[in-house]
Amino acid sequence: MVETKGDHLDNDESKKKAKIGDQWAKLAGKQYKYYMVFETKQPDYPGAHSMERFMEIVREL
Repeated sequence: MVETKGDHLDNDESKKKAKIGDQWAKLAGKQYKYYMVFETKQPDYPGAHSMERFMEIVREL
């Protein structure tokens, strides 16, 4: 699951949502992943990535 967000939406609500998404992915099984993707920002919490980093992850799959 990929959730895209504008950089202006990097806030506490996004941080909580990314944490829930990360927990969901762990419970859903190895074939499922959750990514919160921001335009350019690289937030410092699990499950959230910049578009550039997300594209690197996709290339590695």
